[in-house]
Amino acid sequence: MEDRTGFAPHLWTLETWATGFLTGMAVMQSGSDFLRGLSQEAVYGWLDYYCQTHHPVSVMDALRELAKERGLQ
Repeated sequence: MEDRTGFAPHLWTLETWATGFLTGMAVMQSGSDFLRGLSQEAVYGWLDYYCQTHHPVSVMDALRELAKERGLQ
């Protein structure tokens, strides 16, 4: 992911997709609210850090790791 100071359509698309993916994961786990207390910016920051420190990693794998860290099985 990258700097969010300006509008970048490709970044907005990825962020929107990531948010939807996490929402879908929560719904599939009987409505688990594993993201409670996290803002979207916190999620994006976590993804930035994870992807930078675990390169190369897919965004989907990073999102799965975030869910796992937040207690989603």
